[in-house]
Amino acid sequence: LESSLREAQQKVADMESDHQQQLENSVKNTNDAVDQHRKKSLTLESSLRESDHQQQREANQRLQEMEASHDDDLKVASDAQRELEVYRKKSLNLEASLREMQQKIKEME
Repeated sequence: LESSLREAQQKVADMESDHQQQLENSVKNTNDAVDQHRKKSLTLESSLRESDHQQQREANQRLQEMEASHDDDLKVASDAQRELEVYRKKSLNLEASLREMQQKIKEME
């Protein structure tokens, strides 16, 4: 029983670590994409000042598309952070359950 409990604890710890790493990677990738969008936006804004009226309209359209993409990236990052919090709460609940099981085992012994 104790062996099974240790295995369960290790599995929970491994799952938590893997999931947290995946979420952190997702947030990092999203932040990198946001930074790239910002750089592209700055470049587009600079070109707007130098272009004629037609080019300005085209660049504005591209900027709006990039801003929409940026908003999507921020939403993904926010969702990933929210998911990480849910996972952390679940992990805390699992740890509490494991502690209860350990206590019951000790009492049974």
